[in-house]
Amino acid sequence: MNLKILFLIVTVFTFAGLLFSTSYADVASPKKQLSFGIDLEDISCKEGFMRVYLLEHETPSCIKISSVKKLVQRYMISDFDLKQFEKKEKTTLQEVGSVKIESTVQSLSKSGKSQIPVYDVIFNVCSISQSIESPVIELKSNAEKKQIQLANSIEAKSCQISVGQIQATNPESISIQLINKGTISQKINDLTITINNLQLELEIQRKNLSELIKSEKSLEVSSTIEQISKLRKQTNDVRDELNSYLLSLNLTPTTTKDTLKIPTPTPRKASEGMTVKIISKYDNPIKNNYDIAFEACSGKEILRIPIVTVSSDLESKTTQLGDKISPNSCLISGTKISASDPNTIQIRYQDSGVKAQQVDDLDKKLDELNKQFSEVKKSLNDLINLKPRPVDFAKKADDISQNIIKLRDEILHTKSLKYKILSTE
Repeated sequence: MNLKILFLIVTVFTFAGLLFSTSYADVASPKKQLSFGIDLEDISCKEGFMRVYLLEHETPSCIKISSVKKLVQRYMISDFDLKQFEKKEKTTLQEVGSVKIESTVQSLSKSGKSQIPVYDVIFNVCSISQSIESPVIELKSNAEKKQIQLANSIEAKSCQISVGQIQATNPESISIQLINKGTISQKINDLTITINNLQLELEIQRKNLSELIKSEKSLEVSSTIEQISKLRKQTNDVRDELNSYLLSLNLTPTTTKDTLKIPTPTPRKASEGMTVKIISKYDNPIKNNYDIAFEACSGKEILRIPIVTVSSDLESKTTQLGDKISPNSCLISGTKISASDPNTIQIRYQDSGVKAQQVDDLDKKLDELNKQFSEVKKSLNDLINLKPRPVDFAKKADDISQNIIKLRDEILHTKSLKYKILSTE
């Protein structure tokens, strides 16, 4: 075979393979989500896709909405929810922002496969009327296509500068687009609003309980404690769903169980003044059942993931009161428990200290990383706006780009660790 023709064939196949490589996606695959402990019912799909169960598959799949009807007609989907599908099908994906390339600079420190040049693509992403949660950018060239997950959300009517790297034999072929169409932001917003509404109703019921205890209306206390228990469970369930979703958004293709090991927390003493006590016991209409009203206080420091255990001679139950109790504050709550002897009923804080310390450590690390991230992005913004540009512009841009990419990966990884802790028991 003619060597020129052979070279052309090899080159075409090389570029074809590169063109469809993907480095980041807006939501991890169902299989990957399951491997990190996300429950089946909490599996999420990226925008424009729908979670379905294919026949003879025990785990869900994410299918393009446009393909769902064909699969239904071929009887390939089990337990199909027609109403949910029609709702998704009617959802109009809208533009939530725009992205513009500000500068393209060949990387001085990297080269791709077959020595194909790598370019730093500096861009600005701007939101329109709503915030963009988990923004994803798609870069495309004549040699590669990839999606880049940004580290942080973009507030409504604001812009954020960032950078991505892509292989290209011709830098003029590089294009960019914003993948988000609003459904990710909408889901996060809907879950957050649901949590806020449940917490508001929970606070109202807690205040009612406090007043009922003072007036000694035991029958109303029983129904109020039942309502508090129900609202508390609903709140925790929705919060778990939100944390699982945020975990799936922050997982990257390089994330594995080994890289997502939870760090050992910084040792610290329990907060001074942290107490929990039973303030009232009431006979429940059901034999050997009691309604318990209790007060949990935080002490001088914020109490994250407050968990209490109520025990008796018949049973023991553990309850998470919420995501935190503010410093120097208390909340009144209640629960039901079985006991043959009410004098054996006790309450104590569960040792959630390790989990709370891990979240606290990661929050502090995120604060430090985001501070560095803001400073580096500002230096990049200042650099590209210099006129005339300095003679060493390419080197400076490449150095800053490398730093931004490194910090972005660290932030996404740290967020994954945090939501991994919060989304598991």
